[in-house]
Amino acid sequence: IDKTCMHWGLNISKGWYDILRRASEKIEVVILSLPEDQRHLYKFAQVKEKFGLIRIYFSVSNDQINEIITQAEKESETTCESCGAEGKFQYKTNWFIVNCDKCYSEYLTKRGIKT
Repeated sequence: IDKTCMHWGLNISKGWYDILRRASEKIEVVILSLPEDQRHLYKFAQVKEKFGLIRIYFSVSNDQINEIITQAEKESETTCESCGAEGKFQYKTNWFIVNCDKCYSEYLTKRGIKT
């Protein structure tokens, strides 16, 4: 099957766009180093937030791509998913998120949750 979840687009907030861009640039270098007849196999399958971290899935992968993805996930642990500033894991609403204090306060206020 030649279908992916990418028809739903990116399911991450703008604070992680730079993480995804940097990972994509590194992955592109890896893919371009592959034999030309194999390059078409390597596609983003899904990009989303899961358990508070960026998750990047590929249709086909290799050790180099997996390492780049792991680096992106680690970077998302300390990057506010809303604004891109330094963030930390926050958990108060039965949902793991990574936010800076300002964005987390806004998140709680929008949901009517008192701190």
